[in-house]
Amino acid sequence: MPGCWTQLRLFEPRYLGMMAKISSQEQQFLMCLPFDNPQQQPKGVLVRVTDFDPEVDGKLLIQIRGEGFYRLEQLEQDESSLWWAQAKPLHDLDDAWRPDMPAKVDQLYQGLRQHPDLLSLVLPAEINSEQALNWLVTLLPFDATDRQLLLNCQSSAQRAELITRWVQLQD
Repeated sequence: MPGCWTQLRLFEPRYLGMMAKISSQEQQFLMCLPFDNPQQQPKGVLVRVTDFDPEVDGKLLIQIRGEGFYRLEQLEQDESSLWWAQAKPLHDLDDAWRPDMPAKVDQLYQGLRQHPDLLSLVLPAEINSEQALNWLVTLLPFDATDRQLLLNCQSSAQRAELITRWVQLQD
C-alpha cells in the first residue's frame, strides 16, 4: 500500500529477471493481486526498491516502499508469465472523510502498533490518517477477495468504511 514498506525474498527466475531488467532503470515496479481478466484494467501499487541484498543461495532480498495506486492498461504477458503494462496514476476521487473517521483509523493503527505479535516490526509512530489506513490494509489478515475490494476503492473514505466494517465483524 502507498506509504508502507516491506521486504520480499525473490527466488523465482522470472522475478530475478525482472529485477535485473528494472535495476538499470528507475528501480520500481507495480504489484497487484492476481486477476482473471486483463480486460478489467486491474489496479496495483507502484513500489520502489529502496534496498536490496543478494543472498549466497542466489535469492535476492529487497526492501520496497509503496508509492501510489495505478491502473494497468495495455497488458501483455511475456514468456516467463510476467505481466507488463502501461500504468496510469489513480488519485482518490473523494477524500471527504466523516469527521470521526480519522480518529477511528488512527486509534486502530496505534492499537495494532502495540500488539505483541507486531512489536518486532518498526512501524512509524506519527503518520497521517491515509498512511495509517494503508498500513492497516497491509497488517490486517484480509483474504484475497477483501484485499481486492480494498484496492478497488475509489477513495480513502470508502477504504476506511470497509476496514471499519471488517474490524466490527471480527468482534
